[in-house]
Amino acid sequence: MDHLSSLSDKTISLLFLITVLTNGPIKLYGQVNGVDLIFNSLDLKNCFYSKRNSMYQVTCNNLGMRKIPDNLKNDIQVGYFDGNYLRTLRNDAFEKYPKLSYISLEKSAIQKIDSGAFLHQDNLIALNLHENLIAHLEPNIFENTNLQTLYLGMNELSDEDFNITIDSNINFLDISENHLTRIPNLKHFYYLKYLNVSNNAIVSFGVDEIASFCYLDVLDVTSVELNLKQDHCCELSEWILLKKIKLFPTIKCNNCKITSGNSYISNKTLEIFDECRQAIKMKHNAIKMKKIITYIGLGFIAIIIIVLIIFIYGKKRVYKKSADYKIDESRDFEEHNIDDVDSQSTSQFETRL
Repeated sequence: MDHLSSLSDKTISLLFLITVLTNGPIKLYGQVNGVDLIFNSLDLKNCFYSKRNSMYQVTCNNLGMRKIPDNLKNDIQVGYFDGNYLRTLRNDAFEKYPKLSYISLEKSAIQKIDSGAFLHQDNLIALNLHENLIAHLEPNIFENTNLQTLYLGMNELSDEDFNITIDSNINFLDISENHLTRIPNLKHFYYLKYLNVSNNAIVSFGVDEIASFCYLDVLDVTSVELNLKQDHCCELSEWILLKKIKLFPTIKCNNCKITSGNSYISNKTLEIFDECRQAIKMKHNAIKMKKIITYIGLGFIAIIIIVLIIFIYGKKRVYKKSADYKIDESRDFEEHNIDDVDSQSTSQFETRL
């Protein structure tokens, strides 16, 4: 089979014509911009497969699809479904593709996501839902996933409709250009490092609203018209300085005497921050305990296996010794009988003489 180093538009058109004329799919291999491509069919209405960074990808962009196809290869790890008309993500949307770690659904007119749409995605770490029509998310929508990166920019979410209550490993959250009027209440997002709430209707927020993000590195409030009171402004500035958070854009407060003594930061704020730290510590301890229990269980199973092996091996040795003893006993009996026969023969011979 020919290996193509690059595919131009004319080449694709020609090969598509060949596919039509031969009335059947053909498989072609090629490379574009360093990406290995595997075309199962060059029918432009179909998805195509590729491989990049050792990950199998499927691209189904701009195909006018109204649902996720259910006949794709079930070992795909990256799925691009941008520019379609999905409207609703059903509970079984990705059920057949448990290995997906990255899903992109940008500009796909999604209005509703069923609560179990990502239920079987244990390997999901990145999800792109940018520029859709999503107005509500179920509180447990990302339960049983390992989601770490979430793009929700340019949707229709309001404060009440974005309230995820489950523990989450998300560390990157873009929820820009929605209808938020405050920083989302995401106290279970313990590992959040990047938060983008730019271009929302937020006019003010306090330190307590971000203190629960004890790993926060970047906070983007671009194009948010903040109207902070003097004390709140000073407290926020001090917190940003103390926790080394990058704030975009920077805020300017007048007459603030910020020192390392936490002069503006309240005890309540420190308690909220400490709760986040304690929750992370408890989670880590739980993971360690789970590992210890697993190791103990494996060790116990190993001991049982070793005992069984020793028992079986010992039983075989006893059986072998018993068999050997019986053989020796049989030989002794035979030899004794032979001696008796010889003795009787000798006696009879002597009597005759």
